Amino acid sequence: GHAGRLPDSSFIQRRVALLDRHQLGFDLVVFTTVNLSAHGRRNLEDFEREIVRLPEVLECYTMTGVWDYMLKVVVRDIGHYERFVRNQLVTMPSVGETHSHIAVTEIKNSTELPI
Repeated sequence: GHAGRLPDSSFIQRRVALLDRHQLGFDLVVFTTVNLSAHGRRNLEDFEREIVRLPEVLECYTMTGVWDYMLKVVVRDIGHYERFVRNQLVTMPSVGETHSHIAVTEIKNSTELPI
C-alpha cells in the first residue's frame, strides 16, 4: 500500500481488516441493478434506508442512465442470492425492476486509492 505517503491521519476514515470471502463461504458476487417503482421514485429515502440495513449489500450507488441504483451483493451461492432477491429486495414496495449481473472471474478487487 501507499499509506506511508499520507500526510496525516485526517485522511483515514477507518481501519479495517479485509476478510477472505471465499474462506468464509461467500462465493458469489452479483451486481444488481434496480429501478424503483413510480411510488418508490417519490420516496428514494425509503429504499435507501432499507438497503443500508441489508448485510449482503456491500455497496450501493445511485446511477446515471437506465438504472436508478447499482448494488454489489455478496452471498454464499445462487440459492442464497435467490432468497435475498425474493425475500429482501423485491418485497420492498419501492422496488420496481431488478436485473442480476453475476460476476464470474474476479480480475481486480482493490480498496487502494490511486494516489
